[in-house]
Amino acid sequence: MDSRSIEQQLYADQVEQLYAGLHASLFANLLNSLILAIVLLEVSAPFPLLLWVAAVLGISIARFVLYRSYRRSTGDRVLQAARWSWLFSAALMLSGMVWGFAGVYFFPPHSTPHQIFIAFVLGGMVAGASASTSAVRYVFFLYLIPLLTPLICRFFLVGDEIHTAMGIMLLVYILGCILLAREVHRIIRNSLLVGYEKEKEISERRRAESELRKHQEKLESIVGARTLELQKKNAELNEEITERRQREKILRELLGLSKILSSTTDLPTIYRQVISLAQRLLGFDFSTVMILTPEKNALMPMGTIGFSQSAIGTVMVLQELGLSTHVVQEKKPAAVVDFKTEKRFSVPSFIDKYGICSALGVPMLIGDEVFGVLIGHTLQQREFTEAETALYQTMANQAAVAINNAMHLHSLAVSEQKFRTLFDSTHDAIMIYDMEGALLEVNKVACDRLGYSRQELLRMQPGEFVAPRYAALVPERMRKLQEVEKAIFETAHVCRDGSEVPIELSLQRIEYENRPAVLGLARDISERKKKEEERFRTQKLESVGVLAGGIAHDFNNLLTGILGNISLAKLSAQADGVIRQSLVDTEKAALRARDLTKQLLTFSKGGAPLKSPTAIADIIRDSASFAIRGSRSVCAYDFADNLWYINADRGQMSQVFQNLVINASQSMPDGGVIEIRTRNVELWKGEAPPLAAGKYVAIAVQDHGSGIAKKHQAKIFDPYFSTKQDGSGLGLAVVYSIIKNHDGHISLQSESGQGTTFTLFIPAVVPDRRVEEPADDTVFTGRGKVLFMDDEEFIRDIAGQILQKLGFAPHLARDGAEAVSLYQQARRDGEPFTAVIMDLTIPGAMGGREAMGKLLAIDPAVIAIVSSGYANDPIMANYAQFGFKGVVPKPFTVPQLSKVLNQVLGRAD
Repeated sequence: MDSRSIEQQLYADQVEQLYAGLHASLFANLLNSLILAIVLLEVSAPFPLLLWVAAVLGISIARFVLYRSYRRSTGDRVLQAARWSWLFSAALMLSGMVWGFAGVYFFPPHSTPHQIFIAFVLGGMVAGASASTSAVRYVFFLYLIPLLTPLICRFFLVGDEIHTAMGIMLLVYILGCILLAREVHRIIRNSLLVGYEKEKEISERRRAESELRKHQEKLESIVGARTLELQKKNAELNEEITERRQREKILRELLGLSKILSSTTDLPTIYRQVISLAQRLLGFDFSTVMILTPEKNALMPMGTIGFSQSAIGTVMVLQELGLSTHVVQEKKPAAVVDFKTEKRFSVPSFIDKYGICSALGVPMLIGDEVFGVLIGHTLQQREFTEAETALYQTMANQAAVAINNAMHLHSLAVSEQKFRTLFDSTHDAIMIYDMEGALLEVNKVACDRLGYSRQELLRMQPGEFVAPRYAALVPERMRKLQEVEKAIFETAHVCRDGSEVPIELSLQRIEYENRPAVLGLARDISERKKKEEERFRTQKLESVGVLAGGIAHDFNNLLTGILGNISLAKLSAQADGVIRQSLVDTEKAALRARDLTKQLLTFSKGGAPLKSPTAIADIIRDSASFAIRGSRSVCAYDFADNLWYINADRGQMSQVFQNLVINASQSMPDGGVIEIRTRNVELWKGEAPPLAAGKYVAIAVQDHGSGIAKKHQAKIFDPYFSTKQDGSGLGLAVVYSIIKNHDGHISLQSESGQGTTFTLFIPAVVPDRRVEEPADDTVFTGRGKVLFMDDEEFIRDIAGQILQKLGFAPHLARDGAEAVSLYQQARRDGEPFTAVIMDLTIPGAMGGREAMGKLLAIDPAVIAIVSSGYANDPIMANYAQFGFKGVVPKPFTVPQLSKVLNQVLGRAD
């Protein structure tokens, strides 16, 4: 039926409900009128009471005649429903008027008990009518208003407190009856609608039974035909009778299955009954029911006999299921006599695993759509008859309808449960407000987060638990939400303990319990706020790093001129003279100044280390002695013999030990001994989880100072964390960053008042040749033309003097374009350059990286050395990847430049 037909039928059935309750109503009218008349004889004249009872009796007789007429009517009640409803309403309203007259006319002014009794009887009549006349909307009001309104008015006209209170009570009573009538109307209407649904279901069942009867008739026809034939063949009579009995048994089983499927919605029971009956009737060794997933690309076993129960509920892709896939795709039954000879599809591996030979599969159809598959397997080879296939298909279709219906019912229940589970178990607080901002519902997360019970929250005023700075915005935000469907605000909630939780509040207008409401999703953004703060700190640090890089570049350029001149002066000074010693000391101080620029740069950008095989002992001694100058502390060294080399950046390692020794010295204000120990260790896999197995140099720096409190130890390597009032919080962060970039590890052992020990593990290396590094003042000389490119004129000048001192013929260029031009010209003149030294960064012009690409295009064998004051540039650490043969960071000395030239030109000692 369409919606209009359903509404017409529903109205006719509601009218039927009106007339169905008329007997009890008439009886109550007569009985209550007699009781009321008897009680009022004490305060009223008998004759008017007798006339009033006669009027009630007359109206009751008229209503009974109307009832009989309705029952005897032969017309279409659906079409005549409005007429019968009008007649019923008119008679009911007349009855209400008669009773209302009694409430006024027989009202005893001086007998309060009799007044109360009248109100009691009339209220009872209304209560009874609310149940028997609420089937059709508004009919009840035609009885209620004329019956009680006069009495209520009479109570209010008396005017004293008692009668006014009684009038108010009757008004409240009327309201309760109206609500009751509404609920009864809703229940009756819903019951009728459910009945229509059941009628539809019964109709479907009847169609299924009709189909079964058709199959039964077909089976009986086959049996009858064969019986007639076997009558002529006496020898075959017993076999035919047995077959007929078997078919009858199958039919009984099918009918039994039909009853079970139509009487239960329990899915496991349905699955079990279907596969058990299939196994009994068709003699399967394995019986399985599988349901197609909503995406139609996989099947899920829901019940099985023979196979492992662990497969139930797992998703099996169609392409891997052989016969089942074939049945789904073809939408018709299919059988396999012998899987070994099957060519229509790929045979799954479990067939061989279980030793299966034959199988029969049928689609579970709902209309023309495949809902699932019933499939049975046998260990022995077997051919399935058409009758067996038809029987199996009938079972499959019958099961499909039952399973589909049960799933729909389960889905409704599960959907409701999921909503409640989601509402209570989500990580976000969910709050439902009315349009004024008062709470209507909250979930468990909201209660747990704020520290209040659900009842406490629902009693709170709008905005009561919102932080004061946001509370004033609540009315404005609720008004805004009336203009848009959704809105997102940032706010803060105040917990019971006074703490604040920053919140991102997502609001959306909804309908809740038949009224407008607002759904609020309150997400705790505390972690996001912390990350934003940390990102802001990182951005500030990166800005400092950019600034430090620029300062380092310019400072290193200046130091290049200073160190270059010092180196040249050293070459001219007497080897053992006072002047030379002063130059050596000045050179060391300049190199210390160079190392100072690296510290913040290392932390902010990672400072790609320029690693080379290094003996760590000398670095430790020099860095430690420099760090404790001017303090009361001393260093005690305990270095292992034959200490392994490490692959390290000497400058960065110097920063590490300077920072560690400074920290140790500061922890002992009155002075003390700082112990530094080194040893060779070989770690096995898993021995020190942060480190891989291999050889390491272990270095311990121990002080005997105040120690570090347990609560601070987890943050000691964090940026900006410091327990000192004048500390920057960068020293140990720099140490951690450098050790990490050297693939090492640093750990901490400390107790308050008992000192601190930092232990470093740095990977050891074994150089190809165990050669001591030449002294810094060793100078190598050479021959040939060297092209030097730098944008600073004073650096070009000092570089030219150094190259000339080393025996080379220097040629100078201001930028990469000039360097490329000079290199091309030299090749054309037949006098190519022996080597090229280029600065990486040239403001406003071609730098060393771009120039190197052009030089390689001209001469793939070019010998080039990269030089820069930006120590953290990745090209400096990975120069070979960009075509350079060597690297010389600024500032450099004469020995350092000579050593690099000696190495790249292949004349190393």
